[in-house]
Amino acid sequence: MEEILESLHSPYVIIFPSPGMGHVIPLTEFAKRLALNHGISITFAVPTEINPPSEAAQKSVLDSLPGSINTIFLSPVDLSDLPNGATVARRTVLTVTRSLSSLFDSLKTISSSYHVVALVVDIFSPSAVDLAKEFNIIPYIFFPSTAMCLSLYYYLPVMDQVYSCEYRDVAHPIQIPGCVPVWGTDLTNPLEDRKSEAYRGILQYWRRINMAAVYPIGRCLNWLDNQPLGSVLFTSFGSVGTLSNEQLTELASGVEMSEHKFLWVLRSPTDKSADANYLNSQSVRDPFELLPKGFSERTKMTEQKMNAVMLTDDLKVALRPKVNKNGIIGRDEISRCVKGVMEGGEGIELRSRMGDLKGAATSSLSEGGSSCLLRWQTSGKIIRYNFYPANDKK
Repeated sequence: MEEILESLHSPYVIIFPSPGMGHVIPLTEFAKRLALNHGISITFAVPTEINPPSEAAQKSVLDSLPGSINTIFLSPVDLSDLPNGATVARRTVLTVTRSLSSLFDSLKTISSSYHVVALVVDIFSPSAVDLAKEFNIIPYIFFPSTAMCLSLYYYLPVMDQVYSCEYRDVAHPIQIPGCVPVWGTDLTNPLEDRKSEAYRGILQYWRRINMAAVYPIGRCLNWLDNQPLGSVLFTSFGSVGTLSNEQLTELASGVEMSEHKFLWVLRSPTDKSADANYLNSQSVRDPFELLPKGFSERTKMTEQKMNAVMLTDDLKVALRPKVNKNGIIGRDEISRCVKGVMEGGEGIELRSRMGDLKGAATSSLSEGGSSCLLRWQTSGKIIRYNFYPANDKK
């Protein structure tokens, strides 16, 4: 009886991530902090599609979470009506949207046994906010990208009114509130074509978002451990980054020409069908030949150009290589940038500023730091709502 009463009065949070490891992992880290540091019980309600590409990896991560964090996989949705080459964003949004009825049923079931006080969604799940209101619980949007990118999207409805042309054709850098000016060509990929479905969807999303508050809560190898501090270059393009065979060759040659030690994280583009000769120096095949149709277009949805502007022009902790007339960054340019970062006075200044940023980030995440305090503030609001719901609906 006491356990039943406790379940009905203890704060309970539902997390509704978008499908894909890049969305799930940051939310699991956030969930662990809420559960372990604040005693909040959590259930992940995970949307899935029929025959999802990363189900095993996703399940492995979720199964490793503490016992106070549960996982339910919502009914798989059918995306067979999507055309070949549909973007990642389009597939993600549809998966989430078509999972809302299943999420509703899960919220109803969980709410009958636990006191659900908050629903946490990510940037691809705006429609779920309406469900939170229907169940009289607080909705939160989890945005793990940069504050600069968040400011851009929040400002996007204003930009859409101010400029009538494509953003790449604006004759001056665009001033985003609180950020350094950014040329239109450096904005995120979905903003490249204002007539596209992706642009219209993002614009509609941010028109309906009313952010009352922002809570910035954000956070070996034996060989690497044996290298001198700051002597190794790390090269990686994420889980969906793709390079042509020509660009791979130029990158490898440029890094080698720099004569600096490096650690390059690279994997073949498919799980089973990629040739063993894929990255062999004798291979003449282009990696794109091995990718599913439309894959390269579906992966051009990230904000790396925005990040480049922030890191080079604002924070001044990076060098940005120049692309040649063929759309390739040549080996000489790559070598120049690597040496610029790793050597000489410029490199020392860059690494010093990065060290300062690292120290500030570590401080903010430590006990008593700004991110730690804001996480406590957020969890405190969730717990307070558990006892005084009428005072915390906003």
